[in-house]
Amino acid sequence: MGKISDQSIVTIKPLAYYKMLLHVLRFGSKYIEHSKLSEVMGVLIGHLEGEDEIKNVIVEDVVPVSHGGTIEVKFSVEQLGAFGELDTKIWEQYGDLGWFSVGWMHSHPGLGIFFSGTDKFNQIFWQKNPTGIGIVFDHTYLDKPGDLGFRVFRLDETNLDDPSLALKSDYHEVKAIVEPPNSHEFYIKIMELI
Repeated sequence: MGKISDQSIVTIKPLAYYKMLLHVLRFGSKYIEHSKLSEVMGVLIGHLEGEDEIKNVIVEDVVPVSHGGTIEVKFSVEQLGAFGELDTKIWEQYGDLGWFSVGWMHSHPGLGIFFSGTDKFNQIFWQKNPTGIGIVFDHTYLDKPGDLGFRVFRLDETNLDDPSLALKSDYHEVKAIVEPPNSHEFYIKIMELI
């Protein structure tokens, strides 16, 4: 992992975290046989705050996109094209709020939390906006006290017009928090999931 110090913060709203957990745990949990675990992908919907070039990201919602193999999930040409359509729908639904797709999430069930070569390839698309993020989940981290099961990353390389540089790039972790919910019932729902 890179040594860049990223001062921005990613805030994940309770509903977005809950939806990510639902998607991740449906295809990767301690109750699923290891050979049947599958990676999942989704799009993060939110907005930006701050005046710096790299702004703080507020993740308000998540749209599950797909689930795939047991090794890696790479965006297909069709999916990349569909993201344009999805952005249009997001803008139609949330444009008045200033929300748009701010990044992507995916899982590494039982494999650890890191950016693979395929993940770097996928991140290039999202980081055309320098604030774009990638979230990686591994359900096994949920068993660790105080661990929410994910990390947020960005590529160190800023010249994303040259994919060969981006694919060789290191990446760095971005500080993330899950905003506490307003109700006790939310915690009960999370505990039932895990």
